[in-house]
Amino acid sequence: KRQYLLKSLQADLDRSLDYYSRALAISEKNKDHKQIFYHAINLAFLNIVAQNNEPEMKKFAQLALDNCISINKDMWELATIAEANLYLGNLAVAEEYYKKAGQMAGTDVRSKQSIFSNAYYGYQSLTASKNKEAAFLQMLEDVFLQ
Repeated sequence: KRQYLLKSLQADLDRSLDYYSRALAISEKNKDHKQIFYHAINLAFLNIVAQNNEPEMKKFAQLALDNCISINKDMWELATIAEANLYLGNLAVAEEYYKKAGQMAGTDVRSKQSIFSNAYYGYQSLTASKNKEAAFLQMLEDVFLQ
């Protein structure tokens, strides 16, 4: 996925979709909820950012959300709940969970950058907005880049 984002090569996208899809199938077979939500949210991301396929994006976002079932959620599960809600059009819920994930990330710059990048690209792909001053984007910057 990162390679595709860097170079925008179709071969990298195809590999990413293949690897995440195969990993998701294995995770579902093993009933590994953390791995299911991880692979599903990445497939949701790729479907909207790289393929503009909103129905597939929503399908994978819902699958990710349905597997965020831990009692004590870690930063990545909170970020997944946020990202899934972004894709499902629940911006208020997405904002709430992005703030929780950002708070839990604390000073972990790499994690904050990763969460921010996914949210930023996802939001831009969904809204086709060039408005860098959008309130949602400003919230993301405040939470993850300050």
